[in-house]
Amino acid sequence: MIKTALSIPSVLKVKAGSKIPLRVTHMITYNCNLDCSYCSRHYDTNELGTQDVMDLMKSFREAGTRFWSFNGGEALMRDDLGELITYGRKLGFITSLATNGTLVAERINDLRDIDMVTISLDGPRKIQEESRPGSFDKIIEGMDALDSNNIQNNIMTVIGKHNINVLDDVLGFAEAYGTRVFFQPIRVQKEDTEGKSKMYFPTPDQMREATTQLINAKKQVRPVASSTKYLEHMRDCWPDKMPAEKCWAGRISCAIDPSGHVAPCCDTLASCAGREDCNAGKNGAQSFHSIPDFKCSTCYSSIPLETNIMMNHMLKPKFAHDQILREYLLHQR
Repeated sequence: MIKTALSIPSVLKVKAGSKIPLRVTHMITYNCNLDCSYCSRHYDTNELGTQDVMDLMKSFREAGTRFWSFNGGEALMRDDLGELITYGRKLGFITSLATNGTLVAERINDLRDIDMVTISLDGPRKIQEESRPGSFDKIIEGMDALDSNNIQNNIMTVIGKHNINVLDDVLGFAEAYGTRVFFQPIRVQKEDTEGKSKMYFPTPDQMREATTQLINAKKQVRPVASSTKYLEHMRDCWPDKMPAEKCWAGRISCAIDPSGHVAPCCDTLASCAGREDCNAGKNGAQSFHSIPDFKCSTCYSSIPLETNIMMNHMLKPKFAHDQILREYLLHQR
């Protein structure tokens, strides 16, 4: 069974008012080898070097971080990623990688010390190739390589009008590989100043129907990894209502951009870029305590919203049962 990322004593300290960066999402590069149709995140920016990243990781580990997630762009574009993953394990981190999957097979030796790999998948071949040309066969190779090397993995599927009718196919793909799927709705990233992702927005009725189907699939013990509460928020709130969840980003978790600037979450990184008090590359984990408060209008990103749900509902029996059942049935390989 996969190791848990959060310790109950630390979580309770945060709920009591402490700030502990238990989980860090590190956007280690914005470079990417794909040009996905609805993504605007990747662009050139300064990146910390290998030793600077190691110093950053060490500082956050001393501050209480347990979970370090490498993200991008495409994190496997960094030649030193394997070295950084191994260093993370030596520090005692639970490490994960979010990737488009196309470089996994050729870099599989660099992933020997990773705890979890999440591969982005939009749907079956036709859908995948339309949104991410040239990626489907390489994803298959990557999934096969992960399984051959006994590396834990799961799938992330962004729901848009391009794939909203093939989510059952994604679940079938996951079942064939014995893995699970996290879902999140397509959204306008802060870098998307032209709003090109809105071209891929389904209608609210389509999203409600799709998420209702996923909730039912979860009840049938199909490999839907997203929590029921998260899916309910997607169903009831997307695209312009704020889920009724207290936000814990910046208190229990944070995101770091390639240049080392820290923010509550990935959607707020642009607002903290360039701020010296948020420069963790220079000031280390102390910058976590300088993160400004944000009041967002919406929040549908899987990691921060699932974290909020966990923090707000972890002691409620129904939620606890949902989580325990999901761990038992879906996290075992």
